[in-house]
Amino acid sequence: MRGIRHRRATQRVVVDAAGRARARYRTATGAPHDRNMTTRTMLRTTTAILALSLAVGCGDDTSSTATAEPGGRASTTAEPTTTTTSTMTTVLPPTTTAGGCTAVDALAIDEPSQLHLDLAEWSVTPTGALPVGGRTSVEVTNVGAAGHEVVIVSGAQAADLTIPENSADLSTLPEGARVVGQINAVASGATCAATFDLAPGDYVLLCNIAHGDPGHIERGMVVDLTIG
Repeated sequence: MRGIRHRRATQRVVVDAAGRARARYRTATGAPHDRNMTTRTMLRTTTAILALSLAVGCGDDTSSTATAEPGGRASTTAEPTTTTTSTMTTVLPPTTTAGGCTAVDALAIDEPSQLHLDLAEWSVTPTGALPVGGRTSVEVTNVGAAGHEVVIVSGAQAADLTIPENSADLSTLPEGARVVGQINAVASGATCAATFDLAPGDYVLLCNIAHGDPGHIERGMVVDLTIG
């Protein structure tokens, strides 16, 4: 039996254009083999693997994709990540009050102080103890036969109101006065409530329905009130 012959690569030293000597091998098949090129390829591959590992391990807001280029190099392309933040917008007025009525500029609070009003032909009458100020639940009961509303104006009194035609012109309030809010028409026999921020001070409460001639305010549905 003949012994098995092992072919080894033969080595030849060549000088390149820059005058550097390097070993050049010829494989058993006769094909030339550059050891320096093999070493560089291995180094580039190792570098690409390390770069890819670092890209995967980073905890920023972008994702990365690594692709291999000719020569064993890896290029990394950043892919931006879009974050969507949902926002919620709450619109308060108009609101539905206790009793099914609607109110303008009403607030939400669990345990406010109380202000009770009776509406009738032709009066606005506070009943019970007056609040000391702050967020207050205004409860309105219509004991009259017609529908009535209540408008709450701070920083003014009845004498400050201008009534050009059947109703008060609330755009001509004196300086510092403002409409805090209102409870819209309350049906006869109904009770409605809404919460408003009533700071200590002077107020005027009125029914500004212009139905009929004269209007409700002209018939006497207005009252001055001091809170605090």
